[in-house]
Amino acid sequence: NPNSPQTISIRESIPNGSRNFYLPTSGATVEVIVDNSERFRFKDIEKGNYLKPFDLIIEEKRQYRLEFKLADGRSYVSENESFTATSLIDRVYTQLELEGIPKASGYSPAHYVYLDTQDKPGKGNNYVWSWKLFEKQNICQSCINGRFFVDRRTGVGACRDESAAIQINDFFYDYQCEGDCWQLFYNERINAMSDTYVDGNPILGRLIAKIPVYQYNGALLEVKQQSVSPSAFRYLKLLTEQSQNNGGLADTPPAALIGNVRDVNNPTEAVGGYFMVASERTTMLWIDRRDAVNQNLPTIGFLGRPISLEVTNDPSRPPLAPCTDGRFRTPNKPNGWIN
Repeated sequence: NPNSPQTISIRESIPNGSRNFYLPTSGATVEVIVDNSERFRFKDIEKGNYLKPFDLIIEEKRQYRLEFKLADGRSYVSENESFTATSLIDRVYTQLELEGIPKASGYSPAHYVYLDTQDKPGKGNNYVWSWKLFEKQNICQSCINGRFFVDRRTGVGACRDESAAIQINDFFYDYQCEGDCWQLFYNERINAMSDTYVDGNPILGRLIAKIPVYQYNGALLEVKQQSVSPSAFRYLKLLTEQSQNNGGLADTPPAALIGNVRDVNNPTEAVGGYFMVASERTTMLWIDRRDAVNQNLPTIGFLGRPISLEVTNDPSRPPLAPCTDGRFRTPNKPNGWIN
């Protein structure tokens, strides 16, 4: 979507014992080169994210390359990437599964979301599906071992630890939202396939998501279908094998997960991640959950525990908590939401 904000993220791996920490890298000069000639500068916004300029239009079969230089002078360049237009999404639909998602004991019911599309003739089409879920949220702050207070001068709120004063630990207070608020959930697994075995035929009943019955209220699901290059698909396939399918004795040992970006002056440096361009189709699906209500199925909520509101005789308490706009929460009503 040329009208939606698109970013490139740069992180640097910092080893710390047996673990790596990934720190956002700001202050870099980031450009995308189109057809080895036109250059477009990305804007440094925050936390290692760089925003695409509006005059950079991503078009089918053109060549795109990423180049960036860090503040310390190190320079990096990617291979050229291109894409072909993806097919239309013909249908997205749900089916309620009583044994939908495994839990510690038994299963939680869930709506399975399926997609139909038509593959274009000619092998080499590679698909990636992802989703984003909007759920109406009523709780915007939770405090552990304390209460939520709002500074009257600044309007800024924060939890205040009170466990020492009352000598009680591991208690929770939850605070309702100040105005409308939506919780956002994203797919955690990579869902990709090539058209090797379906060339030119319909792709029917592709499982896209398993959405828990968080609550009885309806929810809005954004489903995205992308078309990526063969090299990008191979990278995603390797990433899937290493992050989602390994762990058994018969598994192949992980290979070095190197993307298509390299250090210009140090070819031995292992650079992770991948610069890719993709064609995408997006559709919205309203999940009304009436079937879950009719069967009186249990809901799991958002907190993983019962809501615990602060109970007080003080008329000035409890305060409402703001719905802070970000990746996992927004006060902005999503397009397609049904009240």
